[in-house]
Amino acid sequence: MSVLAVDIGTTRTKAALYDNDLRCRRTESVSTAGISATGTFDVGAVIASLLDVIPRVVSEANGSKAATGISAVGITSFLSHIMYDAAGDVLGPGLSWSFQPDRDALDACRNVCRTAGYQPERPISSELLAPRLVHLARQQPDLVGRIERVVCLKDAIRTALCEDSDAWFVDWSVRDYSLLRDRTDAPITPILDLLRAEGYGKPESLLPPALPAHAPAGALSAEWAHRLGLDAGIPLAAGATDGTTAMYGGGILAENRIVAVFGTTDVVMRAAPAHQSAAAGPIAAGLSRNAAMRSDFEVVGGSTAASGSVGPWMDNLFGHGDDWESIPPGAQGIRVAPGFAGERAPWNRPDTRGMIEGLSLRHTGAHIRRAVLEAQVFRIRLLVERILENTGGAGDPVLLGGGGNRTPALDALRGNVLPWPLRWRRDRELSLCGAAMFACAAPERDGAQRDRILVKLCNRAAADVQIGEGDQSDVNDDSPDKTVYSELYSEWVEWITRVFGGQR
Repeated sequence: MSVLAVDIGTTRTKAALYDNDLRCRRTESVSTAGISATGTFDVGAVIASLLDVIPRVVSEANGSKAATGISAVGITSFLSHIMYDAAGDVLGPGLSWSFQPDRDALDACRNVCRTAGYQPERPISSELLAPRLVHLARQQPDLVGRIERVVCLKDAIRTALCEDSDAWFVDWSVRDYSLLRDRTDAPITPILDLLRAEGYGKPESLLPPALPAHAPAGALSAEWAHRLGLDAGIPLAAGATDGTTAMYGGGILAENRIVAVFGTTDVVMRAAPAHQSAAAGPIAAGLSRNAAMRSDFEVVGGSTAASGSVGPWMDNLFGHGDDWESIPPGAQGIRVAPGFAGERAPWNRPDTRGMIEGLSLRHTGAHIRRAVLEAQVFRIRLLVERILENTGGAGDPVLLGGGGNRTPALDALRGNVLPWPLRWRRDRELSLCGAAMFACAAPERDGAQRDRILVKLCNRAAADVQIGEGDQSDVNDDSPDKTVYSELYSEWVEWITRVFGGQR
């Protein structure tokens, strides 16, 4: 038996077949259509990308025959919000993770929470649903009375494939990014009151019921089974947003693991007992507390801003090349505050802008490129330190890395800056792998058994690492570069704390 995993990213849409032991049999991908640089996307165009790639991977893997061996489907997508009216029609473009609501909308959400004495489980930032709804109410007031339902892209697609087109669900990751309901599904009253004041009639019903990512959320309809080359009636996992899904693809429920996904944004998370992270106060440290697929655990960490995007950006500025590798550590005095697209964790200030200090006429684009890349990795180290401080002690963690933002030179830089063992998953497609995990568990009716399957698969993923050329387990703890970077990192933290006004 196998499962079908689908990952809809802002650049590529991928589909893959995985065996139940997480071995990937085949992967296909196409360019994702309909994505705008403004943070919006054409829902229909994105769905068309999906319908292009699924039949391809299914038919080529099965000799153009129906994939009768596929037991379930798991879908993940970038964090997004799609608005629907009462007739089930999409209202305007979808909002991707990079959509930026006005600062006034963010401040309105912060202020009502502060006034009510409510402490959110994650920092109030631009990717949350509540400030986006406030922004829409103020910028497009004609929409307010028409918005009936808000879901994520993967929820919209899963529902379209489902036998019951009225079976609307989101998963815990979408709920946790909403600021409309808390971890227990209780309404967040000050935010709902704010939305009513902005003109929303029933804000408490905007978000459908939430399920864990590995729970079944419907079955494939006969129509779509025929179009995709699959069997009708197979379960569709609830799924999760791509960052959350990648954490499970990296094995986050395995003991003492920290998962780092190096991609468009760098995301770092650790699963920890809920009472430890709650007592330590991750919000005060600039981190987020997320629901975990274990009732007694939370996933604590944060995501950065546009880390992988700096590569193409620098290519546009300085041309392509690896000339930065010849520049010594420290970039001969240049330091970078990496807020070129605003900042997420640990500062969570979307209005922050990047800064380059120490430029002189002797410096070249290669110096700036090295300084920018060093700052990206320094920020990862700062995030990991914050996570360890706020999850009940350091222990002896192992970082499991994955994602597409990798080169041998960049891997070497990460290995020299990060003082913990760093391993790479053989399967770099962590979001696809996580979607496959959720699909493997979805056919089980018993929730406890689904949990056990997911933990088992996380342990398998955590053990599936490669040690080879470019892998940073080969970097000695006492190497000269590690000593140099330890000093540079301490200096950078002191400097950037001043630059960002003491908000670490």
